Amino acid sequence: KPSSAASDVYKRQLLLCSGWVQAECRISTGTGMLDYGRINTQVTRGPDGKHHLTSRAAVFRVECDEPRKIRLAFTDISGSQRQFAFGRDGELEAAISALMLDDRATAYRDLSSLAGQKSDVSRQTGTLLPGSEIEIVDAGRHLNFIVTLHPVFTDQLFSLQDDYRPGNDITVSIIE
Repeated sequence: KPSSAASDVYKRQLLLCSGWVQAECRISTGTGMLDYGRINTQVTRGPDGKHHLTSRAAVFRVECDEPRKIRLAFTDISGSQRQFAFGRDGELEAAISALMLDDRATAYRDLSSLAGQKSDVSRQTGTLLPGSEIEIVDAGRHLNFIVTLHPVFTDQLFSLQDDYRPGNDITVSIIE
């Protein structure tokens, strides 16, 4: 059983990875890891009875050698297609926004069939799930976008072992 001091405080980290590099395009982020530091049982609960940490944002950049349609995939290590995991007992809500292609605002189409059907609707912001695949509407060389992450978890987090460091790896990849 963890000591009372150890059960009140846990280190929270989230690793963000750029996906594999394709010959024609490269993807990078200036934020390799979002660290939530130490949290304790005093974290307030939302109206849903769950604990909500402050949202954090990561900026991504895609650089291509020539103008092209850019397609991206979002995956995590949990294997779930329902929600990104935040440790064993939490969820990580993820959203994409602020898409800029060659220094002008752009939109994307959802190519994944997670909800049962693909969407032909263009969006400038939206929710991401594990397995999400998107295509930028226009062709271009330089894409910037923001992924905002919001961890949500239950009281079970505080009853885990002393050395438990919940987190998750989210990978953003360029796809053909």
